[in-house]
Amino acid sequence: MSETGTTARLAASLMVGFAVGTLTAAGTYELYPPARDHVWPIALLVVASVLSVVAVYLLTARLGVLRAGDSFVVGYGLALVLAASLVVSRELVHALRNHVPENLGVKRVALSHVEVPG
Repeated sequence: MSETGTTARLAASLMVGFAVGTLTAAGTYELYPPARDHVWPIALLVVASVLSVVAVYLLTARLGVLRAGDSFVVGYGLALVLAASLVVSRELVHALRNHVPENLGVKRVALSHVEVPG
């Protein structure tokens, strides 16, 4: 097999892992915050996702294409890290916006409902 074909297959494996990780993060984000005494959907989603990643990795090890399994896991991890960093960044901006005083030079403008005639 040529090196270009191998690289393309590893990139495809990475993208599939990224897609699985993105679906896991999106599903967890959509289910959060859980309703009272109703945490099991999030736990079920996360456990199913992790078990599917482990199953794919073990399958690639059994088939002898461990590099494809490695790139799948890397793509999955990248998606989760990216999703977590986006959520943390959004919360950080929200917290700073609410707690930074105006005497530091941060101007906050209260929006009013003004109608423009015309």
